[in-house]
Amino acid sequence: MSNGFSIQRRIVIVGLLILSVAVLAMGVISYQYAQRASDRAFDRLLTASALTVANAIRNEDGALLVELPYSAMAMLPKNEKVFYVVRSAEQLIAGYPDLDADLPLANSEQPAYQNIHYKNLHLRISSIGRFSSGSSQGEPQWLTIRVAETRNTRETLAKELFTQSLLPMGVLIALAIVILALGIRIAFSPLRTLKSELQTRSPTNLNPITRPVPSEISGLVQTLNAFMLRLGNAMQTMQTLVADAAHQIRTPMSSLRLQSELALLETDKKRQHELLEAIHRNCAQTSKLINQMLMDATITHRRNTTVFSSLAPQTLIKDSVSRLSPEERSRISVNLTPPAQQAELAGDPIALREMLRNLLENALLYAPDSDVEIRTYLSLEKKLVFDVSDRGPGLSASEAESVMERFVRGSTAGKTLGSGLGLAIAQNVAKAHGEACNYASAMDLD
Repeated sequence: MSNGFSIQRRIVIVGLLILSVAVLAMGVISYQYAQRASDRAFDRLLTASALTVANAIRNEDGALLVELPYSAMAMLPKNEKVFYVVRSAEQLIAGYPDLDADLPLANSEQPAYQNIHYKNLHLRISSIGRFSSGSSQGEPQWLTIRVAETRNTRETLAKELFTQSLLPMGVLIALAIVILALGIRIAFSPLRTLKSELQTRSPTNLNPITRPVPSEISGLVQTLNAFMLRLGNAMQTMQTLVADAAHQIRTPMSSLRLQSELALLETDKKRQHELLEAIHRNCAQTSKLINQMLMDATITHRRNTTVFSSLAPQTLIKDSVSRLSPEERSRISVNLTPPAQQAELAGDPIALREMLRNLLENALLYAPDSDVEIRTYLSLEKKLVFDVSDRGPGLSASEAESVMERFVRGSTAGKTLGSGLGLAIAQNVAKAHGEACNYASAMDLD
């Protein structure tokens, strides 16, 4: 189900925003460059005009005079207003006295340029210095020559240059948009391929995705593979539970039906009572079998989904023993070594409780005349060991491993009520916790 969130749309929006900012920056830079180019072109003429004015300065009888030549102003654009001033440090020689009121005097022949406002006009002014060997006081000094003009022609040229730059800029923008669109499409193509692959899969196909994917989504694919693995395990557990239930429960249910029919037809009270006792035994056997199967499936499921927590061994033992009957609890003794009392066990409390409870019930069931001891200690490998021991008939060496399989019981079980799942559940929990348990409940200690 979609909530309107689109990574592709976000990338397009961010890309267009970045492109808009870049275009704006390029426009500003282009216009500034056009203005600088226009100023460089006309500044040469402005400086040439100032030099012409400087060359027209002469000294007559100790006084500096300027006869403004026509060529000094003729070289400038005819549609512009032109202003000039020539002054020394002490006096105005010629021109507009307030033109350079805020400008420093020149002390070098290198031209200097400024943009100024004069009489509500925006002007570009060129200033040069000319060293004069004579003055009205007879001492050499620097003269300042300035020529200024309005900027209309410069602005016109700058706008023309800027307008001409818009065409290649527009081509670049269009090309960038096309590249962005193609890049996004190519970048998202692996996701479309992955989507098609998953859509065409059958509901039971939970195999890992092996198709090469970009590194940016490899973590997502790994997580998806891990999820499908867990889902496959859960489905396998469910299928196994259903198959085992169908196989294991069919026989006792058929037997219950037959025994109940015989009990209904039986007229002999003694024989009827025997049939009812057999029905009761089969009900207890079936109930125990169903409970064990459900617990086995629960523990298998929790092994793949539960996060381990920390608990003390004595708490685990107390919780497991408390679920037994008072008579069973009276037959159990607990022996925790000091290192084990200080240890902590990281695991699933429910699974560990069921493991220990199954071991205790197994020892109590198959050694009815024996006490059961729980000995907890740390092994040489620093593993926490739960040793459940009894004085029952034990098992042969050949059966020690086979009884750990589901629905398998030892040869000494006889007619003892059992499902063959207790030790299998205990082994399943132990393996999930690093095989930290020692199964001694069914072994002969002699």
